[in-house]
Amino acid sequence: MPTTYQAVKEISYDTDAFFVPPRHRARRAAGDHGARAADHLRSARAQARQAIAAAAVHAGRDEEARAAGARAICNELIDEFIADGQCDAAARYTKHVPVRAIAHMLGIPEKDGDLFIKWIHEILELGIKDDDDADAGGQEMTGYFAGHIEASQEHPTDDLISTLMNAQGQGRQAAGG
Repeated sequence: MPTTYQAVKEISYDTDAFFVPPRHRARRAAGDHGARAADHLRSARAQARQAIAAAAVHAGRDEEARAAGARAICNELIDEFIADGQCDAAARYTKHVPVRAIAHMLGIPEKDGDLFIKWIHEILELGIKDDDDADAGGQEMTGYFAGHIEASQEHPTDDLISTLMNAQGQGRQAAGG
């Protein structure tokens, strides 16, 4: 498990070793277009890294607003359990902060961060032992984001989904497609 920034950075650039889980690698590599799919994924990851870096620079310009947004997420979560006088911090707080912050960055409703937790459980936990669970979670997640991508294409904003879609469009134009 990567536990440092440097380890995460190395993994994110090592697409040969960290392409997809081994049980999916054979499935995706099968057929005539396995190599093309791998090349496309590497290109898409490069475009995504550039778009995310650009979005991070843009977000860094308004660091106070980001900090205020993070505080609001934390305060909302605390308000949900403060009246109880007790809390399982892992179950009711810490796992929700990052997914709600990511949801905010993506431009989707923060409450939908709970769906991320569900998909993580289905794909990464249950899916290790059962391909049907992984596939169901993946299909639900794909359908969810397809709707947000379509909305982003029709009405772009300054969120991460719009930024990534814009980078993808620029990549297609540069490639002549």
